[in-house]
Amino acid sequence: MKIAVSSQRPIPWRADSIGPWLSSLGFLSWLGSVVSSAIVFLFNNENEGPGGEPYGIKTGGLLLSILLSEHIYLALQFTVRHVLDQLESSGVQKEKAERFSMRRRLLKESLGEDVTQKPTPPTVQSGEKITRKALEEEAREMSIKGSSPEQA
Repeated sequence: MKIAVSSQRPIPWRADSIGPWLSSLGFLSWLGSVVSSAIVFLFNNENEGPGGEPYGIKTGGLLLSILLSEHIYLALQFTVRHVLDQLESSGVQKEKAERFSMRRRLLKESLGEDVTQKPTPPTVQSGEKITRKALEEEAREMSIKGSSPEQA
């Protein structure tokens, strides 16, 4: 009753990962690979006795199957971790692209090259006065095309 009535619910905190559970889940998956390979070896058709129970099991074969399954599991774990380290999220890729374009623009400005690579919008010709109507038309066209802030 004391817990239900007088205790306040704890404030939830956002976590970046599942923390200590990650190592526990890793251990359970490793143990599962070892146990499942041992069960498959123990109950294959060669070692089956008259009642269906394991019979005539060779210890060397059992240890070899456990060792092979463990090494296959570790190789697969290493491969998955390596592949996931190579992949980057879209946010990180976007940030790198923005930094690269900013450095490129600053380099071109410092070298005195023309930075603008895109032509001017068709509504505002060179020599034409920039009016409110032309700017509104340009903004309307950009909203129709669905351009991103980077393109703008």
